[in-house]
Amino acid sequence: MVKEKLSGIRKRVAGVGKRLAYRKMKKTSFLLIADLCNVVIDKFSELYGSRSAGIKKFAEICKEESIQIIADIIETPILFGISFKSFLSKNLKDFPFVIEMIFHIVLGSKWSYFLAKPEYITAELSAKKVPQYILKLLHCPFCYNITKEKVDVSELEPGVTHGTWFAKLLEGIMQGVVDYLGLQYDVNCEETQCMMSGYKNGEVIYSLFPRKGAID
Repeated sequence: MVKEKLSGIRKRVAGVGKRLAYRKMKKTSFLLIADLCNVVIDKFSELYGSRSAGIKKFAEICKEESIQIIADIIETPILFGISFKSFLSKNLKDFPFVIEMIFHIVLGSKWSYFLAKPEYITAELSAKKVPQYILKLLHCPFCYNITKEKVDVSELEPGVTHGTWFAKLLEGIMQGVVDYLGLQYDVNCEETQCMMSGYKNGEVIYSLFPRKGAID
C-alpha cells in the first residue's frame, strides 16, 4: 500500500536502499550516455530536416520509454526484497525526496555534482497556480562538449531547447510515478534555462496540472 506521507524512518531506510540499488546496477558512464544522445539527435536532425525537429522526435521517444522504465523500477526490489514503491507517497511534499532517490539510483552519489536539490513550489506560490518542482542543473552533461560553432541555439524553434528531450524524459518518469500513485495530474516538464543560451545554471521545471474533473 502506498503511504500518504513518508516517515523519517522510511526515508532513512530508503537512503540505504538507494545506495545498494546503485551498487547492484550495471554501470555506464553518464557522460558516455550524454554523448550517445547527442549523436542520436544529430542523426535525427538529418533525418527530420532540422535540429528542432530532431530534438522533438527524440523527446517524444524519451518520454514514451521513460514511462515504461519507471513502471519496471517501481516494482523492482532494492533492499532486502523491499521494492521502490515502498518509498513512494502521495504527499506532494515528498516528491523532491523521490526525485533525489531516483537520481541517486541512476547516478550514485555523483548526482549532486550535476543537480541541485529539487525545490517544491506550492500551487498558491507558483506562477501557473499549480504544484511545481524546480530542478537546477549545476553541470550539464549534455552540452559540455557542444560549442556554438556546432549548434546555433538561436536557430531552434520557440519552445525548443537543446535539453527539451531531457525534460521530456523526466516528464515521463514523473508521469509514471504520478499514475502509479493514482494522482489525477498531467505532468509537464520544460527546460526553462539552458547553459547554451548563456545561463549560469540549467533549469528544468515540473508542473502538475490537475486533470479535468479531478477532485482535490
